Amino acid sequence: MFEATVRELVRELVVELRRASDAARRDRAIAYYVAHLSRREKLPSLEAWLTPPRRSQSRAQQQTVLEQLSAQLGTRLRVVRLVHKDQGSPDAG
Repeated sequence: MFEATVRELVRELVVELRRASDAARRDRAIAYYVAHLSRREKLPSLEAWLTPPRRSQSRAQQQTVLEQLSAQLGTRLRVVRLVHKDQGSPDAG
């Protein structure tokens, strides 16, 4: 009839328990935010509310990430000079 092993059944049970726990946590978070918003006099704009906050990286952080990726992939970092549109190509000057 069923061809699942005990291990597979336990794994499915664990997955379902985690899914239910995540859904309950999500529902509690939504209820919290609704209650919080209902106490505000003015709601934020929908776009601001739905857009996740922007996490900007400094130039040094970006360089560190590039160096780590380069080391993991075994490639060299290339230096590329960016040219503004109004300046033309780097060879034209």
